[in-house]
Amino acid sequence: MNPTYLKLVDRYFDKLIPLLVPLQYSNGGPIIDFQIEDDTTIDVSEDETHQYYSYLYQGLRKRGVDALVNTLAYPTPGQIATALTPGKIIPSPYLENL
Repeated sequence: MNPTYLKLVDRYFDKLIPLLVPLQYSNGGPIIDFQIEDDTTIDVSEDETHQYYSYLYQGLRKRGVDALVNTLAYPTPGQIATALTPGKIIPSPYLENL
């Protein structure tokens, strides 16, 4: 993972997520889900993708996000496998294809 890019992600999350946390459903707001990524077709390994998604997931959690966190995956077995981060993130809207 690119440290410069991740530093920019953190800076972005530090500004944006505190504005969204109070709007989560658990706080009486309308937000029920955070989609962290929608490009599971990029040319990186499944392991690198999982590391990246885990980084984003942990970044949301440590900033107070308690809502569902998902990725978008195309309905093919390879894309679903790449989008699934073990124990953490659910791909949608194609859950019925698992």
